[in-house]
Amino acid sequence: LAKPAEDAFVGTNSGSLLTATTPGTIIGTPAYMAPEQIMDATKVDAQSDIFSLGAVLYELITGRRCFLGSTMLQVWTAINAGRFIPLHEVAPDCPRRMRRVVERAVVVERDERADQVKQLLSVWSSPDPGEETADGPDDVWMDLVERWRHNSAEGVKGSNSYEPKAMLPT
Repeated sequence: LAKPAEDAFVGTNSGSLLTATTPGTIIGTPAYMAPEQIMDATKVDAQSDIFSLGAVLYELITGRRCFLGSTMLQVWTAINAGRFIPLHEVAPDCPRRMRRVVERAVVVERDERADQVKQLLSVWSSPDPGEETADGPDDVWMDLVERWRHNSAEGVKGSNSYEPKAMLPT
């Protein structure tokens, strides 16, 4: 016999699944999780979000997942080892400042990772060596959008990336 959701969890420590996450539960898409999130979800903070942002930017720029694996464990192993194909190999035409932003964001050791998005924006907006001026943030953003449009038309490469069926759109 079905019970209303609010009655289903009476007497448990976890509360309602509608309002609380059980401590120790891993929430997120494995390919975008920061190493500290994988090891201990209570350690998640803004720097974890910066790592995830770096993984998303890598994918927008290249059309490939940053951290690949055919299982969740392989993806997490790649993340914890900082093992990914460098941007200059996958997207050699990518401006150096974009590469520097991604590289500052997906650093495994959180103490070495950018700790504020403002730091990444500063790198993103500063000229590459040998340039007199950098493109404005809007120009760089439009370049990223164009890369994303091109890559999304081709589909995300790296189909061996672990993608849990429960997280796929139906």
